[in-house]
Amino acid sequence: MSDEADEIVPIFALKIQELVRKSGQTQAELARRCGMGRDTFNRYFSGVTRPPAKRLIALARLFNVSPQEIDPDADEKELADAGMQPEVAEEQYKLGPPRNGDPANIRIFVDCDMSIGTAFRIIDLINNDKFAEHQDERLRSIVGDHPELGGKGRNS
Repeated sequence: MSDEADEIVPIFALKIQELVRKSGQTQAELARRCGMGRDTFNRYFSGVTRPPAKRLIALARLFNVSPQEIDPDADEKELADAGMQPEVAEEQYKLGPPRNGDPANIRIFVDCDMSIGTAFRIIDLINNDKFAEHQDERLRSIVGDHPELGGKGRNS
């Protein structure tokens, strides 16, 4: 039978577990995005090891929360020494009105570090969206020429 002290999960571990669940991503993916090994991430997740200040900052940035939100007992001086800026972090993206004025669209500006794979996935999404838009315009022009497809025809 285990000791009761062994069964107590530290607050930081409970918070990391909650953030992982909310993210919908695997521990391995989150660890990679944080720049740490999966085993290291799992030790923090399970409460076996308390993350040092630099790792706590990396986790906080990953989940877009403050280090103190993950570990309320985190030492302010250690966080400052590890490079945590006291001011609010810059926004990683901004939303704005689309250039084309279409209310179904939105303009997004992204300014953050990410893996090459994630960057290429975003580029693919943008290109697929542009391709779909182009295909919609092409389809409308084709249908417009053919009344049997629901278009008005050339003589309308």
